[in-house]
Amino acid sequence: MQIRHLFHTLQHLKRRQIVGQLKRRLFPGQFSPTRFSNYEAPQFPGFESGSSVPVLVPPPGRNSRTRVKQGTFEFLNQKKDLQFPPKWNGAKGVDLLWLYNLHYFEWIHELSFDDAKRVVEDWIVNELPHRGSASWAPYPTSLRILNWTQYFYYNHRDKLTEDQELCSQLWKSLFCQATYLRHNLETHLLGNHLFENITAMAFLGACIGGTIGREWREIGEHELATEITEQFLPDGLHFELSPMYHIRMTYLLYLLHSTGHSHLQDLVEAPLRRALLAVEKMCHPDGKIALFNDSTFGIYHEPNELIKHVSEHLECRQKTNSNAEEQAADRDGSWALKDAGYYGYRDAEGNCLVCDIGPIGPDYIPGHAHADLLSYELSLRSHRVIVDTGNFEYVIGARRDYARSTRAHNTIEINGTNQCDLWGAFRVGRRGYPKDVQFCDDARSFSLAGGHSGYERLPAKSHVKRRFELTQPIKLTVTDEISSKHPVEIKSFINLAPNCRIINREDQRATIAYPEGSFSIQFSGDGLLSEETTSYFPEFGLEQSRKTLCYAVKGKDILISYTLTPC
Repeated sequence: MQIRHLFHTLQHLKRRQIVGQLKRRLFPGQFSPTRFSNYEAPQFPGFESGSSVPVLVPPPGRNSRTRVKQGTFEFLNQKKDLQFPPKWNGAKGVDLLWLYNLHYFEWIHELSFDDAKRVVEDWIVNELPHRGSASWAPYPTSLRILNWTQYFYYNHRDKLTEDQELCSQLWKSLFCQATYLRHNLETHLLGNHLFENITAMAFLGACIGGTIGREWREIGEHELATEITEQFLPDGLHFELSPMYHIRMTYLLYLLHSTGHSHLQDLVEAPLRRALLAVEKMCHPDGKIALFNDSTFGIYHEPNELIKHVSEHLECRQKTNSNAEEQAADRDGSWALKDAGYYGYRDAEGNCLVCDIGPIGPDYIPGHAHADLLSYELSLRSHRVIVDTGNFEYVIGARRDYARSTRAHNTIEINGTNQCDLWGAFRVGRRGYPKDVQFCDDARSFSLAGGHSGYERLPAKSHVKRRFELTQPIKLTVTDEISSKHPVEIKSFINLAPNCRIINREDQRATIAYPEGSFSIQFSGDGLLSEETTSYFPEFGLEQSRKTLCYAVKGKDILISYTLTPC
């Protein structure tokens, strides 16, 4: 690790992060869950009235009731046989994130009450708090509290009330976990980790009666009042700028609203409504999210499912079939999430463009950021044809490095260097910022221009500008202007979806077939067009082969463009 990487990373940290990091390193014993194992739980205070409405549960992924009962668990496209109840630390050859997923207990919602009781009692007996345990890290503890609370205290409260022995065991464990979490909020990380922590505290506290419930809820409320303003941008998107994590954060706002507690509802309703609108903007016609910034499919709710359920929960009146066309027309044309830096266009024929011309994320927590300034995704006739790379894993290695790199995105790379200093699995040193963004809002066309400072740190002091122009009938023109103090080599990458096939390629032109037709890409400039085979990671742990077009040019002042036109 180079000192300059560390310096340019640490200089952006908030004081609260630095204090949290120092405490955890200097006094690790204070954060050990073992400290809280002997806390004696008071008598169960009962339930808060009005908090028993069943709530939308997390998706089970591939962990159906049948498979879980057979002892088969699958996360991140890795399947392990662990028996039932599972051997909690019996999975070999998996990374920490896989173990976290097991201990989240999102799969519990597939089980009958008796089976859920059996598996929770087994966890309580066998997963005693101890230092270094994956199951007792604050993040999985937060999700486990949310899922146990949802399952037993909200969705199966009547059955739990009839089983006083389980009610007592569950309460003792949740009291221990919540007490531990209260003293282990992830202030050394902040961002979505802290939001999960405080949501768990508020959600559990909102359904528990007495002084304890009120205390936990108020701890969560106090933090949420600050973090909602900090983490949800005015345009509705979560500030880490990952569509995948935005789905999760929108769901957490919904959970808080679903408690029925008036203070929490007042706190989250307005940002929840804005967040739902942002979810819709960041989706392609296939109903799935754009894959920017550590996004993959299959982790959180399908966007349409979340939008429908939460809208109904908020008592948004559903439009009838008679005005469905009017509803679709309202969504057509250009759109902008200006605070997030995402802009796009869609039409009734299933053509969709999503452009990224915003910052890589919050400076003090860019862990899910990619070097993707001025990148984009494109769908034609409801089929993705130009795609982001997605993400394979969170472990340091070649796949992680590639997924975050500039060449993995549909943008300009200079001298084989990333726009940002990416290091480790989540770190960013020097980083670029968007400049001079100009957007024209129009129902029939799309125009967006801007630049970034990512390559101004290099010896050549390169300035990068890009313009997107989309007109009807569909024609997309992308123009790049690069000016440098010294000659540089630039490469413009276009990453095609796996279902695209290059049927013809020349020095300046390529023709690509996809399931609904074909399109051509015509370059202009003094470069040379080539193709290579690269990796696409639409899900964690899933690698697919695809074709990437690369247009390479050398020079000091470079002007290139390409036009994409359906054939």
